Amino acid sequence: YEILKVFNNNYMKGIYEGQLIDKKLEEVDLINNETLSDYFLMIKKFTGGHIKYGLAIGQLLAGKIPDEKVLKIGELIGINRQIVDDFNDYFKAHHNPFGDIKRGAKRLPEILFTLKGGNRSSVLGCIKDKDFSKVIQIVLNKEVRQEMYDICKENIHKCMDLNSDFDSSLIHIDYEQIISKK
Repeated sequence: YEILKVFNNNYMKGIYEGQLIDKKLEEVDLINNETLSDYFLMIKKFTGGHIKYGLAIGQLLAGKIPDEKVLKIGELIGINRQIVDDFNDYFKAHHNPFGDIKRGAKRLPEILFTLKGGNRSSVLGCIKDKDFSKVIQIVLNKEVRQEMYDICKENIHKCMDLNSDFDSSLIHIDYEQIISKK
């Protein structure tokens, strides 16, 4: 019963709420600080919730009461996973390169790029012209990459500050690629 409760009332509810925010973000024309806040709420509910509630269900299956520190770590790791996935959307190896920006999904690279004065239509023009290296150069500029990296790094520090015995390195994603990937 507890597993079904977590699955329905938390996991599935978070997916639904995250999808509603995603839809709202797709319809937004103006990117501002509210867009950024909505993005972080969306990924907290969606990908953060995937990891968080997966860990809760795992603990329940093991006959334990879910550890709040472990759940917070899972949520932060999920947020980082989504940030790295949104970053990787700008590379050919991704399942749908440039899919987010083409369909109007507001993801962290585009949000940060726009908040720093970037022009979305010029990026779409580069995509149309198949000048993908230019898209990466423009959107994933040094400043945007550094901010994304810093957010991920801060989340890892928050995980460590929780002083849990849980080894989050088993599930955390390599966010260093945000700085190093060409």
